[in-house]
Amino acid sequence: MTSWNRGNENEDQGERNMQSPNLGDKIAGVGQKVAGEVEQGIDNIGDTISGKQNDLQGTDRNVGAEAGDWAANRADDMGDAARNAGRDVDRTTDQAGDWTRDRGREASDTVRDTSDNIGDAARDAGRGLDKATDRAGDWIQERGDDVRDATNG
Repeated sequence: MTSWNRGNENEDQGERNMQSPNLGDKIAGVGQKVAGEVEQGIDNIGDTISGKQNDLQGTDRNVGAEAGDWAANRADDMGDAARNAGRDVDRTTDQAGDWTRDRGREASDTVRDTSDNIGDAARDAGRGLDKATDRAGDWIQERGDDVRDATNG
């Protein structure tokens, strides 16, 4: 396999990886694409210098200028990829923070509601106990009155 073909395969694989939703795959894809383009570019420069390759018009090419433009474009691509990766990380951490905050609020609301329900149940139990002791006291007093009336009678 020639270095140009190998570089072309690396570039194609890198482009496929850059389409992945996985941030790590995207970053690796950029590196693989750039490596493939570099390998092809070096092969093309060698072919042009050796005379194996000319441009489409048959005139000499300014390989140095083309290589400089190509390198500048790849640097721009790498910068764009890094900025996109940074934005993705920021967005993901913001979403994680929002999710955590929301779960904390939900937990706090649940604890507060449970506490309110327990308090209501305790108050209801206290009122029920008051009624039961009042009724028991009334019953005992009535039995005492019954005993007094029966013995005085």
